Amino acid sequence: MRLKNIIKIIVSLVFFLSFIFFYLFIQNNNKKSFNSKENQAKFQNASQSSNLHYSFFNQKEFYNKAFKNLKFSEDKEDNIKGVVVNHHLLAPNLIAEALDVVSSSEAITVVLISPNHFFSGRGQVISSLYDWQTPFGVLESDKNMIAKMQDMELLNVEEWPFEKEHGISNLVAFIKKTLPHAKIVPLIVKDTYSPQKRKLFAENLAEILPDDSLVIASLDFSHNLPSSAADFHDQKSLAVLNNLDYKGIEFLDIDSKPTLSIFLQYLDLKNASSFNLLGHSNSAKILKDDNIFETTSYITGFFSAGNQKEDKKTTVLAFGNLMLDGSVRRAIEKNGSSYPFAKIERLLGGNDFVLTNLEGSFSDFYAKPIYSDKVIISFASDLVPVLKRFGFNIFNLANNHSFDFGEMGAVRSKKYLKNSALDYFGDSLNAVDISTVKEMRKTKIGFVGFNELSGVDIEKVITEIERIRSEVDFIVVYTHWGKEYQESFSENQQENAYRLIDAGADVILGSHPHAIQSIEIYREKVIFYSLGNFLFDQDYLSGTQQGLGIGIVFDNSDIEYYLFPIETRDSQVYLANKEKTDNVLNNLAKESLVSQNIKNQMLQGKIKINSQNLLLNN
Repeated sequence: MRLKNIIKIIVSLVFFLSFIFFYLFIQNNNKKSFNSKENQAKFQNASQSSNLHYSFFNQKEFYNKAFKNLKFSEDKEDNIKGVVVNHHLLAPNLIAEALDVVSSSEAITVVLISPNHFFSGRGQVISSLYDWQTPFGVLESDKNMIAKMQDMELLNVEEWPFEKEHGISNLVAFIKKTLPHAKIVPLIVKDTYSPQKRKLFAENLAEILPDDSLVIASLDFSHNLPSSAADFHDQKSLAVLNNLDYKGIEFLDIDSKPTLSIFLQYLDLKNASSFNLLGHSNSAKILKDDNIFETTSYITGFFSAGNQKEDKKTTVLAFGNLMLDGSVRRAIEKNGSSYPFAKIERLLGGNDFVLTNLEGSFSDFYAKPIYSDKVIISFASDLVPVLKRFGFNIFNLANNHSFDFGEMGAVRSKKYLKNSALDYFGDSLNAVDISTVKEMRKTKIGFVGFNELSGVDIEKVITEIERIRSEVDFIVVYTHWGKEYQESFSENQQENAYRLIDAGADVILGSHPHAIQSIEIYREKVIFYSLGNFLFDQDYLSGTQQGLGIGIVFDNSDIEYYLFPIETRDSQVYLANKEKTDNVLNNLAKESLVSQNIKNQMLQGKIKINSQNLLLNN
């Protein structure tokens, strides 16, 4: 009997894995061949013979199973104008739940807007006049509406791009089952669709659609990141949805910024600003496998008339020392300016602020250093826009290298940052520009820099914290202190940390030691004594190629931290794999001066402070 059960389990597992493999193979490995002229002609001929497109699956059982365990409710939400739903069929129950909320027998127009995953066709926005064959019957296209939009030059009608566009074909059967008499306007949007045109499109859509129409955004969120990083990025995504913050989309971890931008602007124009979250998960959680390193996350919900839920969540992704000289400069000259960040690009996107310690000055000349007996660091000025493109937007300058070329070099470096609309704070001598205040979604954050190595005492920094305390919701202090290559913090670091927190700091991020140092909690505030290196020319020294990224979520009076161990190999930054991540977190938890509750959280890569876990170890 036991053997039979084992055999059944094995057969079920093989079937499930085969399905996943087949699905991913079909949807992720056709891009090159799909855009060839030969295949375009093939798909056009096949479709023209029937004037039909087809849902991705044609088995009713697959869809019915997705609806099987939904809770029935007689009270349907009134006046829903929009639904956001995933298109990955790994989570069909989330799709079913979202569309069940809007199920109706009414003959309405449904606009289904999706990314153009394969960048197919000639137009920026493309639609199809063909109907869709599904297991539940034919879902008709709204040919009159599509023709009207074509006459207004809002879109192109092209059929062949829809043959493989899973953002549409994965959802049409769900729509036919829940809205059997609806007609569909399928839209696929290219990533190159400009913000100005998105706005105009949303305005026209709001004007011409009947009032009872429904717009469905077919979107998946965070991509190609471990589950914890996906969760961190989704914090911003949820805040954007709750606030209809279409201006905050440009650095969002999502598969189509133009699609979401059009969707949210349309809803804003229709006064449908109340977002109701239905589902939130990712592929690692669904498969119950923490070893999956590259996940996709899913957020589903609907928008209706009502009071907007204020969501003030603001995210900061912080790293340690960044140096772009020496062997890093040579790697860039050999491999291109994007090379150092190419392997961590996904993590850098999707945040409100990306912060690092800029350990050097930007220059377009070889200035004579004012010190002849120390290491001098300068960066090529053409790297400033590269950093901006990858998401960096704020830098700490309170360190022992930002003044390597004196005041003239520091001023020129700041000018390069300003010209690219990048922010900075802190000063090598703790004298000027000690702080800056940034606001995002009505949350004000003060960033303060402190260079302990300057020889200038901490009093000016303390005074600056006290000055801005009443103006902001949170204060982040970025410090440059301690001894190089030491994995334990000093008494002097601890004393200064306590003073900074007593003055009003909410979190302290440390740099300079080139090694990760332990964590302490003092008066309910977290002290990261050293984040180690983010990217530095020290590949000849053991331990300097590891660092710690900190994802911070500021939410009203709460702060949550995500811990992301990183490593550098050949001047490229990587997220550490699971084994290395576990090792770093285990060592960090073991050495940190925090309660056992916090240690347990650290082992999971997160810290959340509340009244239950503030007791320090004696």
